[in-house]
Formats: sequence, structure tokens, C-alpha cells
Amino acid sequence: SNGLDAQSTDDLGVAETTNRRRDIAKFKSPSLKNIAVTAPYMHDGRFATLEQVIDHYSTGVQNHPNLPRRLRNPDGSPVRLNFSAQDKQDLIAFLRTLTDESMLTDERWSDPFQ
Repeated sequence: SNGLDAQSTDDLGVAETTNRRRDIAKFKSPSLKNIAVTAPYMHDGRFATLEQVIDHYSTGVQNHPNLPRRLRNPDGSPVRLNFSAQDKQDLIAFLRTLTDESMLTDERWSDPFQ
């Protein structure tokens, strides 16, 4: 879980396959390669921009029962990274460096049915 919601009722993630409570709200993490051109974001497309994703981790992480320890403070509350405006700009600039323009424009990768 990455704290998108405080509870999972409809979209159970990996638990839909494993039937284990500990897998509720767990989803496969995609690569960051070309992340700047793969909107919408999150498993359900709830965020249209990288800025919205960063805002989620900055101030919006919810206290889901399966929230991992790395997203919890020592007191158990959700971590909120509280990025500054400059931090957000810098993080977006970094994420954009992960875009492979040559791959995106290479005709060999333009049609998966060839």
C-alpha cells in the first residue's frame, strides 16, 4: 500500500488473487523509465500529473492498515514528506531525465504488431 486510501473496499489489489488480508491495497510498481510520458498515474489512474503524485507523497498519504513501515513514522502515523515548492520542481526535473526520447521516437517500437 502506498497510502492512496485509508481503506480498501472495491479495489483490493494483489489480495484479489491471493485472498490474503496482508495483500490488500498492494499493487505492482511500474518502472520509472519514461514516467513523464505515461500519465495517468497510480494503479487506477487517479492522478493526471506528476505534480499530483508528488503532492500525494508530500501531504496526502493515508493511514491504511497495510501501509508499510517505510511509509510510517516511529509513532505509526503516515509519513508526509512535506516537499517544498523547490523540492517538487527538482523531483519533477529528475523524473523527466528518465525519459528515453530515442526509444519513444524509434519506428522499431512504434507498432507492436509488426
